[in-house]
Amino acid sequence: VDDLERKEPPEAFSTGLRLLDQATDGGPKRGELTTVAAETSGGKSILLAQLAVRAIQDGHAVAFFSLEMPAKSVVKRMIANMTGTAVRPVRDGVMQKELAAFTSAVGTLQRSRLHVVSDSTSWEAIEGKVRELVAAGECDVAIVDYLQLVHLREMARNETREQLVSEVARRLKSLALNLNVAVITASQLNEEGKLRESRSIGHHSDHVWTIRHPNEGSMLSLDKNRNGERGVLVPVLMSGS
Repeated sequence: VDDLERKEPPEAFSTGLRLLDQATDGGPKRGELTTVAAETSGGKSILLAQLAVRAIQDGHAVAFFSLEMPAKSVVKRMIANMTGTAVRPVRDGVMQKELAAFTSAVGTLQRSRLHVVSDSTSWEAIEGKVRELVAAGECDVAIVDYLQLVHLREMARNETREQLVSEVARRLKSLALNLNVAVITASQLNEEGKLRESRSIGHHSDHVWTIRHPNEGSMLSLDKNRNGERGVLVPVLMSGS
């Protein structure tokens, strides 16, 4: 009853983007599935890394499942985000003038409860690791980059790829509910600008934030916003480097 009457609102995790937090009543929440959508190389991983960094800086425990990049690359992107340094210099070596900011960022990550997992794409491994971390008090936010790369099982003869992706989305939502964590994932868009392979991704998600790059500048479109206004446009500055 308390839950239905919203006497105890679920904990929200700030995105660091003031307008986005305002529009979503604080950001991603425990028990909810948030999906970030964009075309290929449209900024999904950049935003997911930023959300992870913000949660870490706020003292939360983060599990980041990278199904496309090795863990070291994910950490380098986070350091680049924290220091405002391009990823290439982080890879090639830090200049003296950047050393203080770099050292501070590395120290923050070392002290944080960040767990980056990049050695498996199977659903069983992801679910098992999240459950293990939650039991140890080491997971408030689980980030999966990205949904279409999660391996659930071999496709049955009468099963479609859309059904398989829909099942992954449903399980991510169930994981958020059952373990009371905020789950954030990403999805590619198809050529028509819609969620790739399964519109049911949007059905299972509590929030769908689509990154778009019109001529007037990049923005986040809140295509689904549970308990909030849909269609809100949040202008963002995408620093791809």
